[in-house]
Amino acid sequence: MKKILAMLLALPLLLLAACHDDKGNDLPNVDVTVDITGGTVLNGQIYVVADTVLSVDSIGITNLEAGKAAAITGANYYFDYQFIGRNMQSPFGLNMIIPAGTKPGSHLLRITAPLLAVDKAPAYLDMQYVVTIVPSAADIPGTGTTTLTGNFFKVTQTELSR
Repeated sequence: MKKILAMLLALPLLLLAACHDDKGNDLPNVDVTVDITGGTVLNGQIYVVADTVLSVDSIGITNLEAGKAAAITGANYYFDYQFIGRNMQSPFGLNMIIPAGTKPGSHLLRITAPLLAVDKAPAYLDMQYVVTIVPSAADIPGTGTTTLTGNFFKVTQTELSR
């Protein structure tokens, strides 16, 4: 009888835990702009001439909810899944992203960053870009820009450590 009574007392606590909204509506809604030097952006892909230094000059975050701020607190850089550096100071850029001796072809640049926005849950920004190294500038299929914008990123919720 005592076990049943104890279980009945614990039931309201279980119901409270089940009331959390797991729809992800509290994730930040942001726009990301990445400015680079040493590469050409075409259709979200970065073209770099072999033996050219590719640098990220800045990462900009804009909250798409009017009048509310959003920011990243640092940026971690990976090239072909290898950690290459971190910058914890605004504008969060990094020089010399491509390691020396990297062969021509397609590679992956990944930038991750903690993301904070007013009235939203803490989140993590994950940006992934294809970097194509070409032998010469004539091998770049057109003209582009030096700014990465668009839907080449995702935002996921983070668990805060206690």
